[in-house]
Amino acid sequence: MAVQLHYNGSVFDLDSNRGDAFWVKYIDDTVQAVNDGGVPLPLGINLNDGRGANLWLFPGTPIGIVAAPELLFPADA
Repeated sequence: MAVQLHYNGSVFDLDSNRGDAFWVKYIDDTVQAVNDGGVPLPLGINLNDGRGANLWLFPGTPIGIVAAPELLFPADA
């Protein structure tokens, strides 16, 4: 299953070569750094079609991650 990122009304299929666990941790870590530091940071992502994107995250930016439940909620696994 490839991880999807939902950002500002767009859906991005993330590069499956990186692995789902990588993407979930990378996104979580970046969001936490933005919220803890109170400053915007770019979220650089590689897409499944070979392109890349740089998405700016600001404190409180709403995003969604679609992945296997055991990756999103490890305590429930």
